[in-house]
Amino acid sequence: MGRALLTILLLIILVSPALSKVMSLKVQDFTYRRYEGSELVLKLKSAYFERREDESFSAKDLELFSPKRGIAIKAKHGFYNKNKDLFYFQGNVELKTDKHGDIYTEELFYDIKEEVLRAPARVIIKKDKISAEGSDLYYNLKSGEFRLKGSVRAKFSL
Repeated sequence: MGRALLTILLLIILVSPALSKVMSLKVQDFTYRRYEGSELVLKLKSAYFERREDESFSAKDLELFSPKRGIAIKAKHGFYNKNKDLFYFQGNVELKTDKHGDIYTEELFYDIKEEVLRAPARVIIKKDKISAEGSDLYYNLKSGEFRLKGSVRAKFSL
């Protein structure tokens, strides 16, 4: 009963524009879902979530799932900058994509307006029996453009 009451209170705070500009929020075991009509477009889940007055947030053990974009991201820490509309994931980042396999790195940026994912550091990509390693991953979710730069190495398993 207490968890249901907390969920209702949380929804009121998140939905109300007047309250959202005034209040900060700290929640353990946080889950947020956003729908367009009846279609799930975004799901956020974290062990600890802190929303600031400027509508930015930080989270621990963050998971972001977007079936519309075909991505699922997990990281030890996550940050969202409302002004830049930018997610930053840090620590044991796992990016699972519908098209390009599973991607592992230590930091990942997700520009929501541009619909672009970037990983500026070492990246490992695994798909089927192929694995590739490089740096400076660029993935445009709108166009499908997918690039890996640096000294790219690939391994094939038969």
